[in-house]
Amino acid sequence: MQKKNVMFLIALIVLTFAAVFSAKLLHDDFVDSEPITVNESNNGKEYTVKVGQTFDVSLASNPSTGYGWTVSEPSDEKVLSHTEGNYRSSGDSNKPISGQGGRTYWEFTALKAGKTEIKMIYARPWESVQPAQTFTLKVMVNE
Repeated sequence: MQKKNVMFLIALIVLTFAAVFSAKLLHDDFVDSEPITVNESNNGKEYTVKVGQTFDVSLASNPSTGYGWTVSEPSDEKVLSHTEGNYRSSGDSNKPISGQGGRTYWEFTALKAGKTEIKMIYARPWESVQPAQTFTLKVMVNE
C-alpha cells in the first residue's frame, strides 16, 4: 500500500511540473503573438520578427486631399506577405471627411527567414512629382 502512495505522489509531482511548464510555454507564445504596430517613428530603421509573426504598419494619411500611401517597391513576397491598406478615420466615421486625417494600416506576415525592405510613398497618383513623404522599413525575419 505504501508503494502505491509513493508512486501516486511521484506521478502527481510530475504532472504538476508538466502543467506549470506548459502554462509558461503557452504564456510566452501568447506574449510573443501580441499585436505589434510600427509607424513613422520606425522610418528608415530595421525591424526583426520571427517566422509566422504578424505586425502592422500604421501611417498618418488624409485621402480627402487626394494623397494616399502606396507600396512603391514590393517586399520579397517569399519572406513577407501583406494586406491592402485599410484607412481608418480619426473621427467617429470611417468615411473620409474633407480635411480630416486618419491612418492607413497594412498587416504583414513573416513567411520565411530572410531579409527584405518595405518601401512606401505618400503621393497623389495623378501627379508626376516627387512624393510628399516616403516610408522605408528593413525587415529581418528569423526562425
